[in-house]
Amino acid sequence: MESKYTWIYTHNKFNEVNTFHEFRTGMLPCRADGNPLPTVQWYYQGELINASEPLTRSDSGEYMVEAVNTVGTSRTSVNITIEYKPLFRDCSGHYTGLEHEFMLWNLSCQADGNPTPTVRWYYKEELIIASQPLNRSHSGEYRIEAENGFGESSTFQPTNMEKPITCYILMFCVGLVTPGQNITFECSAEGNPSPDIRWSYTSAGNVMETTGGLQRSISVTGATSTNAGVYVCVAVNKVGRVSRSVTLIMKVVISCFYCRRNP
Repeated sequence: MESKYTWIYTHNKFNEVNTFHEFRTGMLPCRADGNPLPTVQWYYQGELINASEPLTRSDSGEYMVEAVNTVGTSRTSVNITIEYKPLFRDCSGHYTGLEHEFMLWNLSCQADGNPTPTVRWYYKEELIIASQPLNRSHSGEYRIEAENGFGESSTFQPTNMEKPITCYILMFCVGLVTPGQNITFECSAEGNPSPDIRWSYTSAGNVMETTGGLQRSISVTGATSTNAGVYVCVAVNKVGRVSRSVTLIMKVVISCFYCRRNP
């Protein structure tokens, strides 16, 4: 007498993880036997799926396989993990950070892959440590490389280091002039973004400001006592604000008279 039955054979024990490469087909880890020959159906997250279609990275998880014939139904669960080559995500294409605080490993640009990929950063084709803070000399293009045994991906990330302002007044801390003399103070500042430079002083008709490159100059023509005082140069960008000052002092001209009494 011919026996009738239905049964599912799995290549792995229940709850063992079955690992497959992304997009491969025909790899589902079990088969069904029975008499009459059963119909096999696969379910993922409660929905019937086509077992002949390739699986992608989003398809990792627990599957239920069901074998049905006129005798009955047999079911089992299979855990499947899909391995795939690295892929970069959330890369904006350009990053700006403050020097001595900005670190590459804090970027939103991350490499996704299974197994977890090894990520390497290169600057001017030299391997660098992503956990070290960058400074103003590190602005430029970086190459990121991710590898996990199933493939390799790379992308390029331009990076701009913002730097605090360096401000200085050329030549003078104190300016000494005599009445009617001309004098010029020059203030220079550098930073990233380029700072805005201004002078703060008591305005007068004989005082004029000029700008050239990274310098802003203030000139006093025909100095008088009203021009004496403190002149402050202020440089500002979004990273910070610095100032330097110079004092203009009027020299007093003393005339000496000698009176000689006749005998």
